[in-house]
Amino acid sequence: MKQSRRQLFTENFSRIQRIWPERRRRAGARLLPLAALAALLVGITTGGGVVGAYDAMVQATVSSQNYQVRDAGDGALTLSRLDTYLRLFILDILPRKKRKDGREPTQMHFVASMRLRADFGGYTRDWDRALDVDGPGGGYNPVFELLYAHLSVTDIAGFIDLKVGRMFHLDPMDFYGYDGLSVRFKTPFYVAFELMGGRRQSGLYNSYFADSPIFLLQGSDNTETRVGWMPMMGVAAETTGLSFLRLRMAYRAVWHLIDANDPGLGYPDDLGGDLPGSALNAEKLSAHATATFWKKRLQFYGGVRYNLLTSRLDEAQGGVGLRYGRSRVRAEYVIDSPDFDGDSIFNVFNTQAYQEMRLWYEHRFTARWAGYARITGRFFEGGASDAPEQTEQRLIEPDIGGGVGATYLGKRQTARVDLYWQEGYGGRTLGLYGYYRYQVLPGLLALEGRGVLAYWDDELATTPEGVSAGVSLGARLQLSQLASVHVLVEDNFGTYNKSDLRVYAMLNFAWCTYRACPAGEVVP
Repeated sequence: MKQSRRQLFTENFSRIQRIWPERRRRAGARLLPLAALAALLVGITTGGGVVGAYDAMVQATVSSQNYQVRDAGDGALTLSRLDTYLRLFILDILPRKKRKDGREPTQMHFVASMRLRADFGGYTRDWDRALDVDGPGGGYNPVFELLYAHLSVTDIAGFIDLKVGRMFHLDPMDFYGYDGLSVRFKTPFYVAFELMGGRRQSGLYNSYFADSPIFLLQGSDNTETRVGWMPMMGVAAETTGLSFLRLRMAYRAVWHLIDANDPGLGYPDDLGGDLPGSALNAEKLSAHATATFWKKRLQFYGGVRYNLLTSRLDEAQGGVGLRYGRSRVRAEYVIDSPDFDGDSIFNVFNTQAYQEMRLWYEHRFTARWAGYARITGRFFEGGASDAPEQTEQRLIEPDIGGGVGATYLGKRQTARVDLYWQEGYGGRTLGLYGYYRYQVLPGLLALEGRGVLAYWDDELATTPEGVSAGVSLGARLQLSQLASVHVLVEDNFGTYNKSDLRVYAMLNFAWCTYRACPAGEVVP
């Protein structure tokens, strides 16, 4: 006779009640020493506190470039460059604790990125044999550069963020790097204030602070002629916590402490021997705002940057963007003037701005196909060649262009084609660009190719008319989740160059304590 489920459950439960006390006693006797040992180890390692851990990531990238260009004597100039990057990220150093008041807990992070670069090559210059250099002594000596390295502490007392070390700042109106301190104060009124100060990076490869050349000031020379310090200070205010509005206003000033031993100083005798100890190198006031409405479908943005040192507007921009359905439209206006180092004489001779207006439209036909069209108009300011002396006269030289293109984004294939045209000031340019990528083995091997064809008729250049073409082939091999290899081979040829062959290879490694950090994606 079959038993019901209820009867079967009752009998099994009674059996467990009879045998469980004896088995629990035996198991407890065996596990007691192990539990005591584990408790002792935890107490020793944590000191009775809360167990905490931080997250770390290390990423190394080695890239090699080998290429040839033609010199003035139509000889092959062979060049080679080797770049090694090392990046370190240590996040959430402090224990993760939740605050009772709901505010974010204080946390500490450290990030660093450094680079070692070197140029090698054999130089063949028929007109100057004194410049022949062969072997590893060619070009620059290996140079170490510290791109950034800073310690940040966030939400101190719930409203202070602190950064100290080597940093860079990037926003739509300014870009610079400095060594020093940044303090940010957040208020409950959707406004944050920022104070910063330190040494402005000059970008000199001979700097004792291993500056990167990306911060080399325009109009200055990468030589021994600028060995003085450049102190910097700045203040800023910006909105915070508002999803529809972001507004930032900033002021920044830089001084150049002049070194009397600077070999580039040749003017003290002209000043009667008096040498100033410092000079204002840069003073800028900037503002930028972005506002979104209608569920982020409509966006307005704009900004200005005024150079107080030269008393002129360096840059201004404004635009509007609309997204509706599968279509997007954007209109933009920009006026841009040359921005030079405050010590540069180019501030006197090269001050004319250019203006540009852009209208851009994109439509996504399907989930994979999209197309775009754009129109660009530029206006250059210059003096008339037939203007009489002692007379200031400006000419507006127009230039108009446009382009159309299409993109395809599939599971294993990606393609893009662009056709562009430009005509007006300086001449005419026509171009065609194509790109194709195929995942041979998804996640393991990908192949890609690029091609470009351009025609120009330049009225201002020494090469007035010609055709140029370029072809490149590349491959990416994912050795593992944390290692990948990239190889690129390209060649350019045309009316004025027979062949410019270039080979580029990159080996990328990454390591993380947790989370996926594939080596194929290079962290800034």
